[in-house]
Amino acid sequence: MTGFLNVAGALLLVLGSTIVALAGIGILRLADPFMRMHAATKAGVVGVGLMLIGIGCLLGTVGSLLTALAAIGFLFLTSPIASHMLGRAAYISGAPLSPETIRDALEGVLPRQVVDISPGRTVRRRRVRADAPFDQLTDHQRPAKEAGMSIVPMREQGESLRSASGAEVDQGAAAIRHLTVWLAGGPAQPAASRLALQIARSGSANITALSAIEVATTPQAEAVPLGGGYWARWRNDQQRLKARAAAANALSEFEAMAGELQVRTTQRHEEIDLANLPAVAAGCDLIVVPAGQDPRGMPCEPPFELAAVVARSGMGPVLRVSRRPLHVRRIGLLVDGNPLSGRLAQTLIHTGLWRDAAVSVLAIGDHRRSVQQFVSGQTELLRSHGYTVAAPASLRLSCELEEIDEVTRPLDLLVACSLGRRRASGWFEALRVDIHAAAARHVPLTLLP
Repeated sequence: MTGFLNVAGALLLVLGSTIVALAGIGILRLADPFMRMHAATKAGVVGVGLMLIGIGCLLGTVGSLLTALAAIGFLFLTSPIASHMLGRAAYISGAPLSPETIRDALEGVLPRQVVDISPGRTVRRRRVRADAPFDQLTDHQRPAKEAGMSIVPMREQGESLRSASGAEVDQGAAAIRHLTVWLAGGPAQPAASRLALQIARSGSANITALSAIEVATTPQAEAVPLGGGYWARWRNDQQRLKARAAAANALSEFEAMAGELQVRTTQRHEEIDLANLPAVAAGCDLIVVPAGQDPRGMPCEPPFELAAVVARSGMGPVLRVSRRPLHVRRIGLLVDGNPLSGRLAQTLIHTGLWRDAAVSVLAIGDHRRSVQQFVSGQTELLRSHGYTVAAPASLRLSCELEEIDEVTRPLDLLVACSLGRRRASGWFEALRVDIHAAAARHVPLTLLP
């Protein structure tokens, strides 16, 4: 009996290891992640299951066989759920389908990133009227609708231009002689382009439309299966093509707006690495950037936006536009212990814009001496330049979202040193609400030094 168990155990080990080896070859050779997932599940259930039974036979005890059967039962219970969740995540995130795929059974059932559709497949976009119900809007129109932005075609928006320009823009606008508007695409791009053109027109400033696309020399760092380097490079190429298309579309809209406003503009296109970013937009008084887009032209959270990257490079004041307010009547300076908080008033004064607006100095943690000094010094500086400064308000370091909304929602412009923390610096910091990011989500305009 012992000899029979040894022979059976050895055969099962050989058979199981062979299946695992074939599954490894399949992971290397199969075309897309969904085909490779089939090979991986065979290795995890069939191959490992046979090897476990083989080991139980070689050990020859009842306990070892029961342990092997329990492990196999656990694999049968967890492997289908894990593979289903991985496949769903891969499909939604845009993992490429092989061109040999005959039919996409999940098309229209689950949302899917368009950028990663396989080269052998095409995407047909539905043309939907801008006044259609919310559930009939496209994926590109819904974020603008939720943010309260108009999605009326550009030629219909021209009628509201004069009422939106406002008297605040032309007062002191001579301080800006050259400004740059970044054509990053996204739902906020029309608002950013129109606001930049209005500022340039009212102050007779030169305006440059800049489209700068980040070009990575290596594939984007992300978890890819073995043998997926080709698809990682293809993904980067597709993202670059999508960024170029978004920039071209934004440029055509910008040129139409410039012709409507009769503003002379210049255009510039760059494909660079982020290390060379300061050399791209140097030599301008103000950089206008649409909100919600990262340097690769993808939607992201405020701390990772293009506006935050440009501000950190130190090229000059950055005006982040999420939507275009009719008038800028209320401005808030968000002051904390960051050394850049001492430059917020100077940044606002340097622009020469919105001098008739009421300014509120919002202190974060005013119990700290450095914050008190920042608040008092900048309050006096703003008053000496003719700004109307309201009584300072304060926010607790551990305040909740409701408190931030109550204080910042009435603002039309937020002057802050950053758009939020890129990463939490500690366990307690991770639990705190990011005040800068929460405020930037509600305020239409954000000025960064």
